[in-house]
Amino acid sequence: MLDGDATGGGHRSGTGKPGKSEFPQGWSDDKIMHEISDIATDPTAVTRTGRGGRTITEGTRDGIDIRVIQERNGDIVSGFPTNVPRNP
Repeated sequence: MLDGDATGGGHRSGTGKPGKSEFPQGWSDDKIMHEISDIATDPTAVTRTGRGGRTITEGTRDGIDIRVIQERNGDIVSGFPTNVPRNP
């Protein structure tokens, strides 16, 4: 999620992956992972079912809208901000 690889990710501030949104510059890796996990387990968060039965959960932390995607078994496979510009 933070550094990215051939299949996705790259959402840490300063990563610069084209087409990816990045978390704010002041957010540490620990904060990013905490907020993603917090949203995934928040019973009041907005949740829907996505492709392949994955769970998509959305929430806002410190003004940043975050989408979290989980496999059917609950494993978090992605988490990224949705209300910030994507890299060119």
